[in-house]
Amino acid sequence: MGRWDPDKRIWNNSVFWQELRQETMDLIVQHLGDERKLDRACFEMAVKGEAGCDIVCDENLKQNLRELWMRKLRQHGSVLEALDYRAPGQPFYLRLFKELLAISGDVDRDFLLQGEVGYPVGVDLPLPRTPHVFEEQTSWKLENDPHMQEEIWRSNYQSVEAHKDFVRQHFEEECAEGLMEKLTVKEAKAKYGKRIAISSLAVLVEENHQGKRRVIHDATHGTRINNRIRCRDKASVFSLVGDISKAHRRFLHAPEERGLLSCRISEDDVYIYVNKVGTFGLACASYWWARIAGAGIRLMHEMLGPQMPVDLLIFADDLEAIASSAGGRRGITLSFLSLSCLGFPFKWAKQRGGLRVEWIGLFTDYTSYKIGLSPKRAEWMQSWVMKLASEGCTTPKVFEQGLGRLGFSALALLWEKLFLGPLYSWSAAIRNKKGTMRLPAMLRAILLFLGERFKEGGQLQEAPPLKRGTEEVDDLLFFTDARATESGAWIGGFLQSQEGKVLAWFSEEVKEDWADWLRLRKDPKRLIASLELLATLVAIKLWAPVGNREVRAKCWIRGKTDNLGNAYAISKWMSTKFPLTVLVMELSESLRLGHCYLALDWLRRDRNQLADDLSNMKFDSFNMEQRVRWVPQEQKWHVLTRFLQHAKEFHEEMRKRKMEPSPKESAKKRARTKGLGPW
Repeated sequence: MGRWDPDKRIWNNSVFWQELRQETMDLIVQHLGDERKLDRACFEMAVKGEAGCDIVCDENLKQNLRELWMRKLRQHGSVLEALDYRAPGQPFYLRLFKELLAISGDVDRDFLLQGEVGYPVGVDLPLPRTPHVFEEQTSWKLENDPHMQEEIWRSNYQSVEAHKDFVRQHFEEECAEGLMEKLTVKEAKAKYGKRIAISSLAVLVEENHQGKRRVIHDATHGTRINNRIRCRDKASVFSLVGDISKAHRRFLHAPEERGLLSCRISEDDVYIYVNKVGTFGLACASYWWARIAGAGIRLMHEMLGPQMPVDLLIFADDLEAIASSAGGRRGITLSFLSLSCLGFPFKWAKQRGGLRVEWIGLFTDYTSYKIGLSPKRAEWMQSWVMKLASEGCTTPKVFEQGLGRLGFSALALLWEKLFLGPLYSWSAAIRNKKGTMRLPAMLRAILLFLGERFKEGGQLQEAPPLKRGTEEVDDLLFFTDARATESGAWIGGFLQSQEGKVLAWFSEEVKEDWADWLRLRKDPKRLIASLELLATLVAIKLWAPVGNREVRAKCWIRGKTDNLGNAYAISKWMSTKFPLTVLVMELSESLRLGHCYLALDWLRRDRNQLADDLSNMKFDSFNMEQRVRWVPQEQKWHVLTRFLQHAKEFHEEMRKRKMEPSPKESAKKRARTKGLGPW
């Protein structure tokens, strides 16, 4: 339900839900004594953090709400016993949770009761299929290992040695909390037989979070637990952000498979630690948490109803609640309160919100409806790309790490995404190389360009509009095509009115004195995709609005091409092929500066006959007075000239590097190299 816009959602309006929503609100207002406190609660949680969470932390209020919900369920026919039962070792009121979902008709609810004993790990007990919620997954990255040894004992990684005291204290606390159990080897064998796997541990120090340390359970290498797990399912606005404490460790695993989730602090320890709950580093942890969290989110939408519509976004353990009305802001408070009633363990100290919010590393400004990077991250990114461009050299590891952060940033930065194609190509080519590498001139030019974009404020951008349907009127509509032979290349296209009349057209030969890349692959026929995109680019240059307009209105352009690959490249805004990638960059800058968006649709070749005629220099169907001449040497290019200067040299280097044999790994253990700092 939450994926639909509020005006298109369909809520359950049975007598039960109407009564439950109203009586829940009445109970909360009666408990607070003043309805205005509920209206202020959302803002106080955003500004004061944990100090402003007195309503959602009120245990008496939460107990009263649970009693109300149980009473209403009994009145409407629920026969499940002990609805207030909470199984030891986990925080959720699973029976109450399940019955509320049942009365709403939710299709994925019965699995919740299994959580009182424990969910399958997926090795001895296979994971289920949930066709009503997930698509079916039929292939997996990790190969299955059917010949599992009865016992597997792995040593820890070096990082554990430096943090041994922390790990020991952390495990003792988890044992006290019921998340792990501490056993001697003899006790473990008596309990689990030979189905014991001691996986390697590692300690990850998160510099971004003041040196926070996280223990990682490696269930892949050596023990190969993850290899045998087969997850069969794929998986003015105000915002409030919350964090769920230890989300992936809040559900039990089946007792008979817990021996496979063992670990130890050191090899000479007489004790091993067995995980009873979901574990960070285990393949099925995200699967079970996704189903539990998804069920909670669906239930919240049903409980709030149409009077308090909210958008609830969850990624791992981070929840963002968004609303645009007074009722919606009440809904935000009730969402956190109700989820907490059901046992979701929020870390209230991390509560935050407002009109400008950072969530999962992305920064959203709801006052201007822009999304991107926070000022701190944008400053780091601009500093890194400019330093790399000025120094001109790097190591494969540092480059790959920085590119990973650029790739993450590109989730929100639409116009920068396509400039990463050559960076990914070079990173793949040098991945197994050793030592310091010199950056190709083209990459330095791209990095300088990205640095300039960050400097001028490009770290926040308006989100792209949803693709418009074919029945809607477009500001501009054009058709293009290209033709190539062993001896030459031609492009053509025409602009069409809303009534279907040709308004203007072009037809030109692409000559080698400007496009020397035509002979890059012996003859132009091998570059037909690039020529097709050049035709699209020329249409944009000729007919799209000129950049730097004062008006903020968006121009929507629809193009038609019979090249399916180019339609895909434009929809994804990414290509690593030359010269296609450079043409896509120029196209992107032309659209950005013109405040335009392009939908490039594929058209069957027989439906694109007029454009095909233009690429064949056939003008019988066209008015010669409507012809527009295009001269590439007179065209104003934003980035094309700059990048083409280095592109041939860059792609020749890529070809040579791919042919080089990968160096053999030395038997001697290499010293750990320092990666990038926090951002």
